[in-house]
Amino acid sequence: MPQKIDEEGEKKVSTSGHLLGGREYRINTYRLRHKGAKLFMLAAECANVLGYRESSLLFIENPSLYQVFCIPDELIDMEIPNSDQSTLISVVSARSMFRQFGSLIIVDGQKIRDDYWVAKVGEQGSIE
Repeated sequence: MPQKIDEEGEKKVSTSGHLLGGREYRINTYRLRHKGAKLFMLAAECANVLGYRESSLLFIENPSLYQVFCIPDELIDMEIPNSDQSTLISVVSARSMFRQFGSLIIVDGQKIRDDYWVAKVGEQGSIE
């Protein structure tokens, strides 16, 4: 089953999760070895920014998020001091976070302008 898209939303984020139009994430992004240019975020940091007690609740309440488990050595551009390389870290794709939370995870994010689901919000009559 093909994933639904929003034409306006697709103009705001690339397939690899890079934001377009001068937008910046409030949450740090990383790449994983063997995943190319695709951006990921630490699930714990996402949960913290969004007010979840723990990252597992983030995924339970938002099943459309793309969760990946990796070892610390797989995170490019991130040094985790004194880390056990057998410990799994939960990460989530930046693109799925943007699709789900839009303006909430954008620096100075504004409703509609920085949300992925523009058409859905318009249909619901939530345009301010």
